[in-house]
Amino acid sequence: MVDNLYEDGYEGKVKLFGIGKTQHESSLSNWTNGNNTSVCMDQSPENIVWNDWEANQRDLFILDHLGNLISQSNISGGLPNDLQSTLIELMNQIPDNQIPGDMNSDGGINILDIVLISNLIFVNEFDETGDVNSDGILNILDIVLLINVIIGR
Repeated sequence: MVDNLYEDGYEGKVKLFGIGKTQHESSLSNWTNGNNTSVCMDQSPENIVWNDWEANQRDLFILDHLGNLISQSNISGGLPNDLQSTLIELMNQIPDNQIPGDMNSDGGINILDIVLISNLIFVNEFDETGDVNSDGILNILDIVLLINVIIGR
């Protein structure tokens, strides 16, 4: 489905990732083989992320471009029939006049944008909005430019 969305011009507007528990790290390949899904590991036995989100195994969370929770459902029985149309509707709500570096599309540049870009850098992912200097790479240079914007340089 993600490949279809990319082919339809939505590349860069949808991010899929998994959050697994470290206690199950050895069995992640059963759902990551054949795709480029990023997986973050929640430290077991604390599982802070899972607990904060009240997540269960195979839960699907859909957030909009501002990070608001749109839907939470368990997909043990399969993906929702309207998943692709829901994602397209949400992606069409993303403003075209994106401010470079405004990662959460809140209309300004602040420390949250720096945190979001840093997170992408740590997992070696690219997002055109975060590429402030338009060099095709997310790195510390983009963060420095945003810091300069915040402090008024």
